[in-house]
Amino acid sequence: MMKGIHQHFYEKAKVMVNIKVEAKKQQNSNEVKEKPIPGIKNIGAVASSKGCVLKSTVTANLAVSMTKMGFKIGLLDADIYGPSGQTMFDVLNERLLSVLFHSMS
Repeated sequence: MMKGIHQHFYEKAKVMVNIKVEAKKQQNSNEVKEKPIPGIKNIGAVASSKGCVLKSTVTANLAVSMTKMGFKIGLLDADIYGPSGQTMFDVLNERLLSVLFHSMS
């Protein structure tokens, strides 16, 4: 921006830019529908409206990396066409925790 102003107007011009960002209050990162989940500090999501874009691979790599950094991680694979988290972590024969969320709002 400065280069363009100097080239097209006046090369010794001084430019000052002030930016003000107003954001609405963010929801706490451990809340679902404004209700905190006990024992959960943060929730992150990996999503895409397109299929076959490596969402599960990115999620698995994030979980492994964050675990190596010392974080306690839970992973929810909500792919309705075939969750692949069990395959990626080689836990196909393990009993996994299943949670059903249902809301009529």
